[in-house]
Amino acid sequence: MKISVVIDNHNYGRFLGDALDSVLDQGVPAEVIVADDGSTDDSRGILKAYAKRGVKALLQERQGQATAFNNGLAAATGDVVCLLDSDDVFLPGKLKAVAAAFADPKVVCVQHFLHDTDAKLAPLPRRFPAWPARYTLDDYVAGRTQFTATSGLAFRRVTLEKLLPIPKDLFYYLDDFLTAHALFHGEIANIPEVYGLHRQHGDNWCAGDWRTRPRSSATSSTGPTTAPTATSGWRSADSSAPPRRSPRRRSISGAGASCSRP
Repeated sequence: MKISVVIDNHNYGRFLGDALDSVLDQGVPAEVIVADDGSTDDSRGILKAYAKRGVKALLQERQGQATAFNNGLAAATGDVVCLLDSDDVFLPGKLKAVAAAFADPKVVCVQHFLHDTDAKLAPLPRRFPAWPARYTLDDYVAGRTQFTATSGLAFRRVTLEKLLPIPKDLFYYLDDFLTAHALFHGEIANIPEVYGLHRQHGDNWCAGDWRTRPRSSATSSTGPTTAPTATSGWRSADSSAPPRRSPRRRSISGAGASCSRP
């Protein structure tokens, strides 16, 4: 199974190296594509340096995140395509875990937990939902789905080909556009482990704030849950499952908010 990782970037040169290293150090061969959306900082110099390690750069004038992702996803040749925002990082074992989850042909999308961090990747308090093993379209219609953010998502390329292009005027929640539509073509496999870090650094368009998430007694029947983690240092100390949301609203608890671009 060939794996591609598509990274979107705009003026996040200060984080880009961390993102790239987290992919290249996975110990799993992967096609790495960075779609750079008109960066004016040192991002393109960094991409030139990483070309020696096989990173492919797609350079465009500033056209927006949707266009950057559309171009990057269209260029991907892997059977499985993982998404990564350039200010986030993968944790060790992510690509192996995702590949294993795609062994079932009914699975068209895989998601895992992301742990929120500060700008220096120090962990912030985090709560995680009690995910079932799978989500189906019936779960979405019934309002039982809770989706992770961009850097916790992977798709079969044949499924992405049915979903693309992402509407160019979609300002954020591009990840939800793909995840929700994927359910019309198969199942989403949920990996209840932390395999990525979602950086909150002050320049995010939007980011979940654990302090403002209300607790609720409407938790899963399994009660409070602490997410098993890929790296022992990232276990959440505050992991009560959040209330379920309606299918038209995404849950950012336990997943990290999207909208990482400035």
